[in-house]
Amino acid sequence: MKKILQLAVLILACSVSLHAQQKQSLTASATSCTSTGTTCLIYGIDQTMGAAVFTVGSNSGGNTLQFEASGDNAATWVALNVTPSNSTTAVTSTTGTGTWQANVAGYTQVRIRCSTFVSGSAVVSILTSIASARSSGGGTTIVNGAGSNPLGASLNIKAFPYSAVGDGIFLVDGVTNAGNNQLTSATATFRAGIVGYVITCYKLPQQIGAAAWAAGQTTVATFVNSSTITYTGTNAGVLTGLYCTITNTADTAAGAGIAQAFSDAKTTFNGATATVSYQNPPSKVYIPKGLFGFAATLNNLITTGNEGCVGIEGDAPGESVLIPTFTFTNTAIGNGGWAIQDRCSGVYLRNFTIEQASNPITFGSASEAIAVWGSPAFVQNVQVFDSCYTSGGPIYGIAVPAGSDIVIEHPKVVTQGSCGGNTGGLSWSGSEGDIYSPFLSNTNQNFACVNSVAGNNGAGIRTWGGVIDEGSVSSWTNCVDFWSIGTTWTGGANCVSIDATSIVWFFGGYCGTFATNTGSGPTVASGGQMYATGMHIRGQNAANYCWNAVAAGGIFDEGGNSCTLAGGATTYKAGSFPLVFPLQINATTQLGGRQTVSGTAPSGCSITGNGTSTCALATGSTDAAGTITITAAGTTTAVGLVSITYNQTTGTNQTTCNANYSNNGQTGTWATGAIPAIFVTNTTSAMSFNINNAGTNLTATSTYGVNYQCYGQ
Repeated sequence: MKKILQLAVLILACSVSLHAQQKQSLTASATSCTSTGTTCLIYGIDQTMGAAVFTVGSNSGGNTLQFEASGDNAATWVALNVTPSNSTTAVTSTTGTGTWQANVAGYTQVRIRCSTFVSGSAVVSILTSIASARSSGGGTTIVNGAGSNPLGASLNIKAFPYSAVGDGIFLVDGVTNAGNNQLTSATATFRAGIVGYVITCYKLPQQIGAAAWAAGQTTVATFVNSSTITYTGTNAGVLTGLYCTITNTADTAAGAGIAQAFSDAKTTFNGATATVSYQNPPSKVYIPKGLFGFAATLNNLITTGNEGCVGIEGDAPGESVLIPTFTFTNTAIGNGGWAIQDRCSGVYLRNFTIEQASNPITFGSASEAIAVWGSPAFVQNVQVFDSCYTSGGPIYGIAVPAGSDIVIEHPKVVTQGSCGGNTGGLSWSGSEGDIYSPFLSNTNQNFACVNSVAGNNGAGIRTWGGVIDEGSVSSWTNCVDFWSIGTTWTGGANCVSIDATSIVWFFGGYCGTFATNTGSGPTVASGGQMYATGMHIRGQNAANYCWNAVAAGGIFDEGGNSCTLAGGATTYKAGSFPLVFPLQINATTQLGGRQTVSGTAPSGCSITGNGTSTCALATGSTDAAGTITITAAGTTTAVGLVSITYNQTTGTNQTTCNANYSNNGQTGTWATGAIPAIFVTNTTSAMSFNINNAGTNLTATSTYGVNYQCYGQ
């Protein structure tokens, strides 16, 4: 029995995959036809198909088209009642354009036949779905079992009554001229069926309130060839590099498209969670493969923000694409999320792309394309492309203003490098959760963490892998307990910036410049803390560096970090405090059998009270340990004061140092009874000590060694 069920599921899955749209250009008439050609389009119906959508994309000649069906494998054809997307009145023929839907359960074939040909061509298409459309030709709407909010149903925006088509075009190389209303593109492939579709173009960079091309939102007038169309309305003049969107009017028709499906899917009841009453859960909206226009915010905020979220799922990012229209209405002002406002319980967004196409949505205030407020929340494979906003901001692709139990997998936000405005990638505020494999690139603020203080509850935020790409400095402002695991952080002047109230942990990954761009590693303000383990840090070109801690204890080196320098960059920014190797109070260390000290040598060494003797630091000496070589000269004595100035401030209170005489590698020999060095100065910036050779003057031109070790307190 189990095998039979598995086989049935497999057969059903295979049959569903065959429900592909078929399209044909009709250029002649016929009284009958048995196969697809210039006079008709025939679509075979099988037992899994319940509904069909008939679309006439263009019909400038006013040709008469018949909608017909057969129940005996094309032996007999009868007229088929079909219902327009914006009406409940059924028809059997048309001389215009539009989209119609019909119940085809039980038929064997359906067709669109040209019965009277006048001129030009009629571009027609047929698409089927599993769901039965209605109980009769012009009757009550039924979508997967209900007309308003079916329990647990997934509402397909291409299915009746939503009837979106999703056959839009997006291009980035539009060219217009002053001589005629032609638009050309070297990359787009135009087709006759887009005549009558909505078209809008923008020249980058764009700003809020700025007009689009002179034609505004208009329509495609004629199809010239695959690279050229004409548009109605005002001539746009001579323009190049236009970002243009062409979308089907059926996508945004009243009572149709994703807007209506989203509205039907809502619930007024609480989302499912522990110790809360709930019922009638919301539906999920399904966006099939296609490029769909949408004209208003998909706003999940109903009353309290605790209602169940309407899920949105596409086939894949880059396959299921939403593009805002020129007349887009933002209903989420004040709450964020001009495209999708998910202030609700149980956020679910998956496998789709929002292409803003530089359309300057009226944000009203700083906002973002997608706002994720809910708890819990799951966002996977969601992309936001090509926003450009030059009036305030930044405007982020995705923002998490609040919530907990938030998981975001592979978010992708990329904008144009040429945008002069304040665009952003991902913003995170006051929330707890995980970000897996993000890709955020070419915005003015690729990543920002603001006011997320886990502190004593250990919740925090984590990034796992991914690339925070070039274009900006990722920042942390009042964020405590943020963990980055294996993430690549590249930026502008710095890869990351940590403010005075943030504590950030980095485990592996990269922090530095993108390729050979000029820039530096991390910078940490006084009071902030960065803990680094196993990181690759890079500074590129003069006046840049690997590390900058504005105050002592700003950057903690927990081992395994490397610093790569190129083009004159330095390990530290001038004035930076050095890295700190942290140990807990009273910790027991296990340093092993060998230790090697490396670092920058002290900045100065001098000796007084011993003729004209001088001192120098041996190769490899650092602030922490090294060897001083005294070269006796002039009228020498048995004593002297040796002073060392540290290269970097050592400790916060003072230093504790010791020194001992050494004859190793020297030409002079200390007396057997030489009195041990006595320290006079131990500050955080310098040390000094007296030498005493027990009454025996140092021998002029001879060298004498002193080994030293210092610890900061």
